[in-house]
Amino acid sequence: MYPEWSGEFGDVFLVQARGLKASDPQDTSVLMAKSLVHSKDDEALHEFKREIDLFCKLDHAHVVKMIGICRDGDPHYLLLEYTDWGDLKQFLLATRKDSKDKSGSGKPRVRSLSTSQAVTMAYQVALGLEHISDKRLIHKDIAARNCLISSDLSVKISLSGLSKDTYQKEYYKYRW
Repeated sequence: MYPEWSGEFGDVFLVQARGLKASDPQDTSVLMAKSLVHSKDDEALHEFKREIDLFCKLDHAHVVKMIGICRDGDPHYLLLEYTDWGDLKQFLLATRKDSKDKSGSGKPRVRSLSTSQAVTMAYQVALGLEHISDKRLIHKDIAARNCLISSDLSVKISLSGLSKDTYQKEYYKYRW
């Protein structure tokens, strides 16, 4: 099994899970499984638990959903909703008029976005950020690479350990 993405705290794999839909227990769903590389490291384990707590607070159509966790064995895994078209940055590169799949994703080039579609996608990101803010959290790295997109053009914000509780302190440092 090879990781799809690698990050500071672990790797992300695509996995198949059966029985997630009550209506069809034989249905197989694709999920992202984010591994915790250093599950014996107290700091990494604390960050992993913090990320789980953050995901538990968030349930919104435009924020990636946590499906579950797997703490049996080592490493631990955080199971997340899968979006089949990758991140918004690569998607936008692939939809440019002059693109010949510059994204390197190997996925077929999609038609250019209409203005209406682009505005809808921006609005979806805003709705997701509003929900995150309503839960008293700040996303510290909002960027197209941290927004995931599915084939129905639904955009979901990925947290990936990038949020923090704004009310842990009385203020939050803002830099230009």
